[in-house]
Amino acid sequence: MFFQLFFKNIILDFLYFPVWWYTRGFVDVLRWAGNSVQARESAIGIRIWIANLFVPMYGQSDWQGRSISFVFRVLILLVRSFLFFLWVFIICALVLAYLVWPIGAAFGFITVFLTS
Repeated sequence: MFFQLFFKNIILDFLYFPVWWYTRGFVDVLRWAGNSVQARESAIGIRIWIANLFVPMYGQSDWQGRSISFVFRVLILLVRSFLFFLWVFIICALVLAYLVWPIGAAFGFITVFLTS
């Protein structure tokens, strides 16, 4: 009786795995990806740099201080934006890899076992 239930659960879990992977598992991965992107944006602070783009640094309110502050903040904003979009690209690649991984593994197993 124990072995019958044990093997039945193993078979049902094996059959349910692809359904879970592409439904609830994928939702969990998307939630993780969204949280990761939000956390990275918060860490990089792009919104804060945009909000303070025209605020002079170090209280230098003359035209030289404002122009130097603007140029440096634009440069810093460009670098931070590049890093942020690089992170978004990496996260999207990981989500895509999550979707393709079982298909590639199944294809590899089928190829190995059919060619042997």
